Amino acid sequence: MMAFVTDKTLFIHVQKTGGMSVREVLYRCNPVGHESGDAEGERHFGLPELRARHPGIESGRLSFGFVRHPVNWLVSRWAFAVTSGYPVHVQHRGTAAQVWMASCWSFSFEEFLEKYLERYPGIATQTMFQKLGMWSEKPVDRIGKTETLFEDLNRILDEAGEVRSAMPLMPPKRNATERRMENEAVVTKQMRQRIMDAEKQLCDRFGYD
Repeated sequence: MMAFVTDKTLFIHVQKTGGMSVREVLYRCNPVGHESGDAEGERHFGLPELRARHPGIESGRLSFGFVRHPVNWLVSRWAFAVTSGYPVHVQHRGTAAQVWMASCWSFSFEEFLEKYLERYPGIATQTMFQKLGMWSEKPVDRIGKTETLFEDLNRILDEAGEVRSAMPLMPPKRNATERRMENEAVVTKQMRQRIMDAEKQLCDRFGYD
């Protein structure tokens, strides 16, 4: 996903961290909010790439994004790929074939995880840190956690000065089919530990256990 820009905020969307719910809230706050660029060209952009493509895009705005527990992130990535027809996208969309998921893809969740551990251990850390500019001289201003998304989002929007209506924030929209697939993705205690070892930097930085 691209970044979403309002008068007061710059939201960096890391896939499968609650970004669509955040976008919905931001649009309610500021209907003139807009995407940073074209969908295909900036789909995988992080903060460093945005700075290069759009100099000054952060000016006067509070930049922010979210991280998620790596085990849950991997489960969600796989479940979404299954329900969205990922193999078809790989065949017909060049960008889909170039990302790490294409190299690790399997309809078997266990096989998917084994390929991830063999070929892309640490990809959750790499994805979130790169997108949020955490390996650059200036990362995003604020980072929330998907596990406490609405509390963190409220805090960030208050700090940014976004005016919100009195209506309650809606819970994340979750596709029933995707949720059912997540329930089928069984992560054993041993596999969970292997993932967390591979994503140690992310776990240590954000207190995931």
